[in-house]
Amino acid sequence: MHLIPIKDKTPQFQSPPLPNGIPKSSQAVAFIRSHSSFTEVSKDVHDCIQNRIEGYPEKMYKSFHHVNLMLPTSLAVILKKKPTLISASVEAFCTKVADEMKVAKLMKTFKPGKCLVKTRVRFTQCLYAMMSRGGFYPDSKSGWSYPMITSPEFKAHCMGAKVVSTPKLYFLHEFFSNFYSYLL
Repeated sequence: MHLIPIKDKTPQFQSPPLPNGIPKSSQAVAFIRSHSSFTEVSKDVHDCIQNRIEGYPEKMYKSFHHVNLMLPTSLAVILKKKPTLISASVEAFCTKVADEMKVAKLMKTFKPGKCLVKTRVRFTQCLYAMMSRGGFYPDSKSGWSYPMITSPEFKAHCMGAKVVSTPKLYFLHEFFSNFYSYLL
């Protein structure tokens, strides 16, 4: 097992010359091949890392949580084809600010209309906990309505509305983060 020290974090190590920042995969492999004795970890570090990752990737499947959501058909199809988008959805929803909430409540990207379908979506337990906290009430102009709070479908509608509200938020986050990094 090998670790490459980061130049900025380890000024005392200057021989061999370290890559600046985080190297690309090809650079990392080349660095390890040319300086294997410098990057090889001790047995204690190796054992510690092995203990931490023992049981993966099988262990990962135990942390999944499947939830039924009421979603517009188009979004349900997208999530079936690309289930990893749910993490971007949770991130966009949980990091929104007050001005973005106004945009989210209108839900213009995926209009619910009359064709909502029950869709089984896979979350990690952590993502599910993040998305399920707090209420979310769409704008009345959005066309989204919740069943009675006592209805067994209420949770599916509520979580579905949160997921439906996020595509525009995600776009805004990506746009502004790229815009600001361009300015810097």
